[in-house]
Amino acid sequence: MADTASTAKPDEHAPTLDPALARKVRRVAWIAAAALVAGTAWFVFRAVNDTKSAERWEALDRVERRYFDDSTRSWLLPTTSPVDARSRDEHVRELEEFLAKSEDDDALAAHLHARIAELLLTQVFGLTAGGSREPLAPRMDAAKRHLETLRDRYPDAQVNWSAFARGRAGSVVRLALDTLEQNRRWYDKYGLKSVEPDADNVVVLRTTEGDLVLRLYATASPAAAKAFLDLVCSGGLDGVRIFERRDDTDESWVRVGDARTKKADPTEQDRIAWADASPGESRNADVGRYRVLHTKGVVTSWHAPGEPNDDAQQFLFVTKDSPGLDFVHTPFARVVDGPSMATLERIAARDTQVKATPDLRTDPKRSALADQLVTPVVIKKALAYEKGALRACHDASKVDADEKSLDGLVADRLRETPPAPPAPPAAPPAGGDAAMK
Repeated sequence: MADTASTAKPDEHAPTLDPALARKVRRVAWIAAAALVAGTAWFVFRAVNDTKSAERWEALDRVERRYFDDSTRSWLLPTTSPVDARSRDEHVRELEEFLAKSEDDDALAAHLHARIAELLLTQVFGLTAGGSREPLAPRMDAAKRHLETLRDRYPDAQVNWSAFARGRAGSVVRLALDTLEQNRRWYDKYGLKSVEPDADNVVVLRTTEGDLVLRLYATASPAAAKAFLDLVCSGGLDGVRIFERRDDTDESWVRVGDARTKKADPTEQDRIAWADASPGESRNADVGRYRVLHTKGVVTSWHAPGEPNDDAQQFLFVTKDSPGLDFVHTPFARVVDGPSMATLERIAARDTQVKATPDLRTDPKRSALADQLVTPVVIKKALAYEKGALRACHDASKVDADEKSLDGLVADRLRETPPAPPAPPAAPPAGGDAAMK
């Protein structure tokens, strides 16, 4: 029996694993393992990307916080202060740089395109409302580029959803593009443009500091230009003094007085009275007040602060770009570039009385003297020309031979302050000619 058990053969009917099935099982196991590895890698990749994206959004938040403004009038800030305008431009520049590094993140890039377009449109609408002299076309073009990119490259962004459609615009982006185009058409038609003075009408003021040659804005400011020509033709400017200078951040000018400033050897009380408005009825503003900006060389009306109408006789020469005068005073002429502008600069360089007596501003009785020139400039003669010929309104007996035509005028003939002597030649280098060899 023992021998029989020990010599028994294995059960020939025991189950065995099919080799083909074994191969399939191994294949499935490998596929499952690969999928598990890939899924784990994808999860890690997504986690890393989500972390990077979160870090980018946090970095963007830090940029935005530097420019945060909770003012209810923040959209108008660019029109109220040059500092605010520069801050808004700097904000846009930083976001543009941030965008250049974030184009691979669709959500963040779409947000940045929308944010930059918003800031640019804020500038455009705010500056337009405030009558700014800044060119708006570059901001309009930049805003349009960002909006078109947002429309074409990121159609799934919420600002492109039809759920937010307004009328026929189709989406917020299309509404913004449509509004921007309407604003551009308005600006092209009504916005501030460079206005050139008329070519035919010229006035020459012959002063003790040199000639001031002016061309008139007779088309833009017809009433003011005519009143000025009438004053010239009547001799009303002959002997009048340029007596006051202002040099502030937003307005810089020298002021021409009226007939009271002709008095020889004026007393201090006389000079204090020069600061008052001229006798006579003030003039209503011409449309040129709202079309011509106060850049250097513009000749414009004068009036006391708070007075809307133009003074009957006095006027200003703008010595630096002066936005504080825009839409408040009425330009009617402009100094011709060249020697006349140099004359204006010499006048503007003269000392005022406050330099020698600083306490004048705090003296209630004499404060009107503070900005007056120590030595006023006198307009010796004023001459009007049309198409190069002296106007017939002048008394021929008071006109010199060279003054009968604009071409024949001897420049600066009545100037009393001599020109500065030429600079001496440079000293030769040490050692003379030998040092140059």
